[in-house]
Amino acid sequence: MAIDVTAKPTGTAARRKAPGPSRNCFLDYQRDAPRLIAGLQTEYGDIARFRIGPMLIHLVSHPELIRQVLVGSDTRHLKRGIFYDGFKAYFGDGLLTTDGDQWKRHRDISRPMFQAKRIEDMTPAITDAAVTLAGRLRAHSEQGEAFDLIHETMWYTIEVLGRTLFGSALGDAVDRVGPAVQVGMPLIIQRGNPMYQAIPTWVPIPHNLKLRRTLAVLDDFLADVIEDHRRNPRSDLVTGYLDADAGMSTKEIRDGLMTTFLAGHETTGTSLAWTLWQLANTPTIRRTLEAEVDSVLGGRPATLEDLPNLPYTRMVVEESLRVYPPIWLYPRQATQDLEIAGYHIPTGSNLFISPYATHRHPEFWDNPEAFDPDRFTPERVAERDRHAYMPFGFGQRQCIGKHIALLQLQVAVATVAQEMRLSMVPGTPVTYDAKLSFRPRQAPGHTISVTAHPRRDT
Repeated sequence: MAIDVTAKPTGTAARRKAPGPSRNCFLDYQRDAPRLIAGLQTEYGDIARFRIGPMLIHLVSHPELIRQVLVGSDTRHLKRGIFYDGFKAYFGDGLLTTDGDQWKRHRDISRPMFQAKRIEDMTPAITDAAVTLAGRLRAHSEQGEAFDLIHETMWYTIEVLGRTLFGSALGDAVDRVGPAVQVGMPLIIQRGNPMYQAIPTWVPIPHNLKLRRTLAVLDDFLADVIEDHRRNPRSDLVTGYLDADAGMSTKEIRDGLMTTFLAGHETTGTSLAWTLWQLANTPTIRRTLEAEVDSVLGGRPATLEDLPNLPYTRMVVEESLRVYPPIWLYPRQATQDLEIAGYHIPTGSNLFISPYATHRHPEFWDNPEAFDPDRFTPERVAERDRHAYMPFGFGQRQCIGKHIALLQLQVAVATVAQEMRLSMVPGTPVTYDAKLSFRPRQAPGHTISVTAHPRRDT
């Protein structure tokens, strides 16, 4: 349905409802939420009205309308909403789940660690971790064994997170906290369901018992990190929380670090796994990438200075983030009546902004399901609305770790591609598991089974 996305609010929407399905979409959302969301955009256009159980939802898909919601005048009339309220059982009150002054407080403590000079200083640690990752893949090859790619990419991002923001190597923690994160992610998204929110977390239903066990592992891990920093302060994010001028409670520190730990490694690790998996399945793209890294690096590890000379590597990463956006859905909730594209959005309605859907919008992306890094040549990027691509969101709530994540992804992809090739284990198809993050899923488990091969042998 064609609508005027540039129309200014007139105040005359007169309760005009946006188009959408008459059925309740609860079961469709439970079965395959991304497919439902992308289908609504295709069938009903740039704004679609639907229900998930008792919740009224408006999906906003066009970049111009998203800009109105995230950076325009409507921003002040939105809050994180009921979905994020459910996430608080896991994340607490950190950057992801809070609004207003509380959010600004966490942002102000975190911001110094994400400045350009600090990120530049992090590059050697990122390069070292990428070299070690390539070595870990080589070790699997020498042992002639298939392995879980997600486990290795999570090792890399946890190791980087530890060295850059938590002040110590944390790679070994992947065996301690990885299973808890894997179990916890489905529990997080379920906490966004009003059915679960209506049940206090202390009620011993199976969901709450699993959540309690998962949180115990992560809380113990973070308690060890905090105690270590109390004994041995260093210049990192943990010490920044401990030294906050206003003085923070132990819970506030835990909540801030829990958000950074989970968001800082899980989404980037997932994105790296998708990218390496895609290279394993598209030999033509892989060979083009290998030719670039061989020419530029000549056998040495990638550094920050190399990245401008690795444009195709960045294009591969950007296309991977388009097809597999790490956070595929950003919910918001209207705190007063709004008008978007001439349609009435009532107070309390939830707004869904989905990179997964917008990254497939036919006005901006031809053949959107195809993996094509050439979409990100400078010429094609210049022709496209820059807000049609938003793997890290945009506006004041854009992911604070965007630049670190891009740096980690490019360095790791270039370093691994220079040394190793990955192959899928036959008969192990991969699909997605869209909980909080857009995570690979391979039945019956949540993994990608691959083998690694040194390039000199292939």
